[in-house]
Amino acid sequence: MFRDIGSVRVAGRINAADEAILRSPPAPVLLVPARLRSPLAPSVSAGLPTVGVFLPYTPLHRMLLDRATGRWS
Repeated sequence: MFRDIGSVRVAGRINAADEAILRSPPAPVLLVPARLRSPLAPSVSAGLPTVGVFLPYTPLHRMLLDRATGRWS
């Protein structure tokens, strides 16, 4: 789960169609090509050339992200 499209772009390569899918009402998990210098831990995709990404689509997701990144005390 990524906070926004900008953070998805840091970890994976997406185009306009990918962005539209991520922002669509179904809010799917999308497999995108991983960036070589991704900040994600190597164990996240275990050497695969892709990474699964999705955007938060509920308030609970946003709260979890805030808690995990220290933005919420």
